Amino acid sequence: MNDSEIHRQALEPSIDIQEPKKKVFKPGLQFEATVSKLAAKYKDLETIFRHMSLGQISKHTEKDGCIYHIDKGLIYDSNTGEINEQQRI
Repeated sequence: MNDSEIHRQALEPSIDIQEPKKKVFKPGLQFEATVSKLAAKYKDLETIFRHMSLGQISKHTEKDGCIYHIDKGLIYDSNTGEINEQQRI
C-alpha cells in the first residue's frame, strides 16, 4: 500500500451512518394542550387523561364523570359535554 491508498481508506467511512430516528409523539410524556382543549378534542375521560401531561394529571381529578382542577373547580363535564371556558387551564 502506498500513501495515497492509505489516505483514501482513511477518508472513506468504515461504518454505516444511520439517520436519527424520528421523534414519535407519546401521549402523557409531553404537554399536548390545555385540559379544556383536550376535552373538546377527545370527549372521553379515559382518553383525555391518557393525553394529559404528568403535571396536568397531578392538578386534576376525575369524579362522577367530571374533571376538576384542585384549585379552580369544574373544568369539564362529560355527562353534558360542557367545558367551563372561564376556567381554562
